Amino acid sequence: MNAELDSETLNVLRKDPLQTALTATALTDFYIAKQFPDNKALITSVDFDITGTHCITTSRDESLRIYDCASGVREQVSYSKKYGCNLAQFTAQPG
Repeated sequence: MNAELDSETLNVLRKDPLQTALTATALTDFYIAKQFPDNKALITSVDFDITGTHCITTSRDESLRIYDCASGVREQVSYSKKYGCNLAQFTAQPG
């Protein structure tokens, strides 16, 4: 283990070794992994389904977009012009 990890970070990692502690060092390793060029408006939320195969975004143009995570291809676009959309989430169970 890295010597610079504090006790709070170590406790997080002990509880769930797959969980990443959000430290200053970890933040410097982040980079832009995916851009959504078809979405010109500001994206307000992103969520992934329980299997990690799909992602949904909402944006200020009142659109919901579903993407295939493996291919990075947009699969569907829906607009909610009457009610708008701000925070889309997948349900806990697939199907």
